[in-house]
Amino acid sequence: MFFPAGTETCYGYRAETTETATTVKVRVYEGNIPGSPNECILIGFTASMKVTLQSPLGARLLQNW
Repeated sequence: MFFPAGTETCYGYRAETTETATTVKVRVYEGNIPGSPNECILIGFTASMKVTLQSPLGARLLQNW
């Protein structure tokens, strides 16, 4: 999946999914990396992350949770 992100030296990300027979909801969590600088530049970019589902997405609706 693709999402807006900050610099890799300051921020880390993880995803959580909730699946039903008709929908897949994905939530991205952002946090500061331990030991990261106290001041981070405000540059955003598109990041990507591989998310493994319990079963293929198929015709299910994908939602940002």
